[in-house]
Amino acid sequence: MKGPSRTKPEPIKENSSPKHKFKELEESETMRGKDEEALQKSDSFYHTFFDLVPDPMAITDFDNGRIADVNEAFVAWSHYSRDELTGRTTAELGFWVDNESRRAVLDRLRNTGFVGEIEIEFRRARGELRQIVFSGKLIEIGSNKWFLSVAHDITDRKRAENELRENEALLKTYLENAPDGIYMSDMNGNFLYGNRRSEEIIGYGRDELIGKNFLELGILSEKSLNKAAALLQANIEGRSTGPDEIELINKEGCLIPVEINTSVVQHMGQRIVLAFVRDITERKRAEEALKNSEAKYRALFENAVEGIFQTTPEGRFISANPAQARVFGFDSPQELMEQFIDIGRQHYANPQDRETYKNTLEREGMIRGFEAQLLKKDGSPVWASINARAVRDSEGAVIYYEGTLEDITDRKHAKEALRENELFLEETQRIARLGGWKANPHTDYLEWTRGVYEIIEAPHDYKPGLSEGLKVFSA
Repeated sequence: MKGPSRTKPEPIKENSSPKHKFKELEESETMRGKDEEALQKSDSFYHTFFDLVPDPMAITDFDNGRIADVNEAFVAWSHYSRDELTGRTTAELGFWVDNESRRAVLDRLRNTGFVGEIEIEFRRARGELRQIVFSGKLIEIGSNKWFLSVAHDITDRKRAENELRENEALLKTYLENAPDGIYMSDMNGNFLYGNRRSEEIIGYGRDELIGKNFLELGILSEKSLNKAAALLQANIEGRSTGPDEIELINKEGCLIPVEINTSVVQHMGQRIVLAFVRDITERKRAEEALKNSEAKYRALFENAVEGIFQTTPEGRFISANPAQARVFGFDSPQELMEQFIDIGRQHYANPQDRETYKNTLEREGMIRGFEAQLLKKDGSPVWASINARAVRDSEGAVIYYEGTLEDITDRKHAKEALRENELFLEETQRIARLGGWKANPHTDYLEWTRGVYEIIEAPHDYKPGLSEGLKVFSA
């Protein structure tokens, strides 16, 4: 850009003598040389400053719109070379995306000579769109008007702002739809925010809580007030807390057990408490139900008339109830578990029965009515009927057996005595040639003893009904 020279040589006077004229001419040439040197230095300083500005700058002839000069930042930003830029208009280069914006800028320049920090969209080489903040001023040098403009690229900032807005919207959506209550308070315990779930837990709307101190609202049970104050004190000292259980009082006056975790975070330049509150009413009910169930199971376990046990496949007791211990002559389950450390060898009269028991459980997973003769503490035998199942891990391997055991020794003895009596009766009838039978006239059922078959000399597979059997004796 070339403007008029800021220094003019003095005119040579007509009435001077030749000597004086030469002297004045020499002085005039000397001054002109100094002015040109100063101008060159000034121009060099201007270009150095111009190129050091980090934002794109351009000087444009306002009358024809052609670019006279640009700085290095403009060249780097536009992706054009300096030669491709100078002498051409911004319209020719396609910088303006919206012609309405271009006309508005030109109109403002004509009216005020200045535009300041206008956000517009520019297109640089290869068609890439960028958001910029555009400023400029008209400068008159002599009879020429020059437009000095500067652009600050805010594309990345805009993108970051958009991402921030999206993240804030996503965070807000999460907060509002979180399954747990979430609230924020200042370091004095004054509510700053509460999500929808926190409203549901406590029964108060957030507008009823924000700005109020939770220690003074009456939403904490008497036994939880001191605990909540201690948690706040820990937050003041910069420590996170939780999980801690406290009781809240909802708007209807009901006690709500909750689990709370707190953290101290920075928000908008100040420390605040971020808390997560979980309603554990259902969990408490489940724990109470489980406790009651365990108490009932323990009572059944301790007072059952049948033995109840858990044993390992290797042959050790894991647990046993008092009835199990009594069956085998022990004073306590602990004594039983300490003394029987190899069930197959110490507990079974026939160790092969133990292997049959294990193989059945391994193969079928369950066994019912398994009868075996076991040994008591003193070595005396006892007959037992066992129902058991195999308990497996996630890989399918058996980790223990659990089941019940019934002492059937008396039943076994009675059954054996009955069988002996039946055999004795049959033998007596055979010798005396007597016979007996069972019959039901309603169903025509008939069952003969062996003596009858021998008396009538009929084969034992002959099974007549009652009407037919009577004909045999009346024949």
